[in-house]
Amino acid sequence: MSTIVKRLLRSSDDLATKGELAKEADVPSIGEHQPRNPYTEIQVLQNHSDIVRLLHPVDASRFVSAGDDGTAILWHTQTGRRHFIFSGHDRPITAMLLLTVQKTSFHDDDESSAALRDPILLTASSDKHICMWNVNTGQCLQTITDLHSSVKCMVELRHGMWCSGGHDLSLWSHQGELLHRLDRVTAESDISLVLSIPNEKLVAVSDKTLLVFKVTSPMETGGAYQLEEYGNPHTQHREAIQSLVNVSDSVFATGSLDGTIVLWASARSVNFTRKLSSSARSPQGINHLYPWSIQCVVPVEERYLFAAIGAGFWLYDVVTGKCLAKKVAAHFSKIQHMVLLAGGSFLATCSADGTIRLWGSPGVTAAKTEETTEEQKPRYSKQIDRFMGISPKREDTKGKSKSVDQLQFQPTLLGELLGHAGTVQMLLDCGADGLASCGTDGLVILWKDGAVQSEHRNEFIREMLQLGVS
Repeated sequence: MSTIVKRLLRSSDDLATKGELAKEADVPSIGEHQPRNPYTEIQVLQNHSDIVRLLHPVDASRFVSAGDDGTAILWHTQTGRRHFIFSGHDRPITAMLLLTVQKTSFHDDDESSAALRDPILLTASSDKHICMWNVNTGQCLQTITDLHSSVKCMVELRHGMWCSGGHDLSLWSHQGELLHRLDRVTAESDISLVLSIPNEKLVAVSDKTLLVFKVTSPMETGGAYQLEEYGNPHTQHREAIQSLVNVSDSVFATGSLDGTIVLWASARSVNFTRKLSSSARSPQGINHLYPWSIQCVVPVEERYLFAAIGAGFWLYDVVTGKCLAKKVAAHFSKIQHMVLLAGGSFLATCSADGTIRLWGSPGVTAAKTEETTEEQKPRYSKQIDRFMGISPKREDTKGKSKSVDQLQFQPTLLGELLGHAGTVQMLLDCGADGLASCGTDGLVILWKDGAVQSEHRNEFIREMLQLGVS
């Protein structure tokens, strides 16, 4: 696509005011010929009437999209067929959560028990409602209206419970019964992110502050499950926290508008461990914007982190704190979301510039299923080695191993996916069925591996011919 068309898609006036752009001369481009780009076929799914902000996997063959039109839609990843439209809100959907199947005390032949054995999708909206949906039937099981504010985040906990966060923090049973509400009457900021950590605890983000809560059991309270604040608030960021993810069972990470990533230990109590990124940066320009903000953090194999910083991305080793790879100018505008694909063969990034880009090593082919032998032990991990183009066979010589450690990997642009007419909000890895994306244009797009789709069509034709002969 020409530079003129790209500029039309992202609007030059909008780019000039954001103050978040990489220099255009530093952003790599790629031509029409993209031999390493497998996503040569697309399927556009048009059922939303407003911005689509959220994508959530259900299982290997289904996913849900949701957005500002107040609806959530269940799709089939391979065919793009629409299963159900979940319509229960009259304002934008702000969060989704899929509850795993829980054991119940009902008899097996009880209809209620059968309903609870199906996956349950929760959709929360700025209309101050939470809807509970049976994913397999499309039925609305319950609409929770006992809320004092919009829900901005939800997380599943142990013992069949889940938690919602907004101005208050609420604890719910799997059936949607309110167990406890922690009123934050004096709080100045809503809870925007929440994460479950070990030992019946959860961490919540309120602006730039990290709060820790404990779920106390009936044995401790003498009554029912309750939420209580645990320890003192933590403030390591200068500006609002935008990312909160578990890296491993004992470490989680936060990313902020100020451009810093903080690692926290969570095995026993929550403690500051280290900062990965550079020093906090102050807002720039007359509009006080943050061109180096952290928009997205993606953990890989309990040790590595991809971080979207401004219009670029960094790869960190959590244990050593070392930056293994980076691309400062990956897009013309801020990266909104990222996902690692095909066993590490590609890192897909999406941006406010309307594009999806594939990054990796030019010398790596599609991921193979063979196990790595003991003699071919990966230097970092299988996925990271694949992304960086490190072959296990090169571990034989000490000289080459040393050079790998000393050089910082520079990812190569391997492909560009053009289909959205505005900001691409989110990506979802659909495995062998490809990649899904959503954006401000109200579209959900399935990006398909052309070779795989061709094989599916050939197999279908062979089956039809065999039926015709018989």
